[in-house]
Amino acid sequence: MDRQQTIGLIILLIGLAFFIVFGLAALFYKRTIKKSDEFLTEKKHIGMWEFTKTNFTLFLSLFGLVLAITGLIFLI
Repeated sequence: MDRQQTIGLIILLIGLAFFIVFGLAALFYKRTIKKSDEFLTEKKHIGMWEFTKTNFTLFLSLFGLVLAITGLIFLI
């Protein structure tokens, strides 16, 4: 394995770890929220910062997916 493939493998593993850990955290968080809270949140207008704070684990999970894809490209 040359240096580029080693870096790609490391990025792939870190990305998969981010994707799995924060994806499971996002699922667990969404299941624990009460249905009435979700209904009230959908009806009121929220800003971009509030949206980011409530979906932070989802954003980190998607970031991990992007890292995994980048690592896969490095491996090829």
